[in-house]
Amino acid sequence: MESRIMESSFCSSVSSGSINRYRFSSGAKPFSICFPQKTRTMSLKASENDEGFTYKDSGVDIDAGTELTRRIRKMVPGIGGFSGGYEIVFGMDGVGTKLKLAFETGKHDTVGIDLIAMCVNDVITCGATPIGFVDYYLRNHAVTVITGIFYGCQQSSYDPMDPCNLLGGELEMGDFYAKGHYELVGCAVGKVKKDSIIDGKNIVAGDVLIGLHSFQWLLLSKKVLGMVEKGGVKGLAHITGGGMTDNIPRILPHGLGVVIHTNAWELPPLFTFIQKHGNVEDGEMRRTFNMGIGMVMVVSPDAALRILGDAENGDYVAYRIGEVVTGEGVTYH
Repeated sequence: MESRIMESSFCSSVSSGSINRYRFSSGAKPFSICFPQKTRTMSLKASENDEGFTYKDSGVDIDAGTELTRRIRKMVPGIGGFSGGYEIVFGMDGVGTKLKLAFETGKHDTVGIDLIAMCVNDVITCGATPIGFVDYYLRNHAVTVITGIFYGCQQSSYDPMDPCNLLGGELEMGDFYAKGHYELVGCAVGKVKKDSIIDGKNIVAGDVLIGLHSFQWLLLSKKVLGMVEKGGVKGLAHITGGGMTDNIPRILPHGLGVVIHTNAWELPPLFTFIQKHGNVEDGEMRRTFNMGIGMVMVVSPDAALRILGDAENGDYVAYRIGEVVTGEGVTYH
């Protein structure tokens, strides 16, 4: 997912029939960007015309979001990364459509952990250490969900002397939501030295892509920051909605692209099941899911050897999944 960095003040609101109407008060003439909001329903079976499911069918329009970010970036240079800041870094996110799984299964003890992972993972893409978290939680199952958030904070703490603390949050407006439903959003705060911010500017053709296994990911935040401290890490991409196809290019300098070797790691059976029973095309799968890779690191060749060598100790799972090339976009081989 995405959080934003900007020097001017930022306001956002949702009005009837529009999504993400933005206005900036930076001295420039205020402007707004609107996209039509559509409500769609979907069955658990492929459609009658045998077309496969898409991410848009679930209510997430990646194209609209990408176009929105592109247009805002013209007004506010620097926006579009995963998180940002200058010494202090903020990463705000939710858990998205995964809330529906919690509602339908009645399992609410893991969405709080997932919320921490989404926000903290965005923050550390700048090389920042998470130091605090606040949440916006409304309606049902408060104790269960917030217990998960607290546990996630513990797991994501890097420095035991300066842990990621749950600082507080919002718990009002409970009756606004239907019984059994709730909203869940959070903001992680991190710190990073000015000369240690990772921004991808030093990435060059020939650098190596290291993929970290997603199902271990929350516990890996400490490992990633340890790798960063050893040097050679030039860029970090958190792979969520949009997959590698949309997220890796966000950290690359102009004129550079990547080649991904799809046989470099074993695809988790879950994604094979989804693709088969949902009749989902390869391109849609790669642009919707992380396909088992939760974080992509762009590193120097020397750093790649060190990271892969350390992975053999069994502390984490990492793969060499590709390399940076001249050109643009993501190519799958």
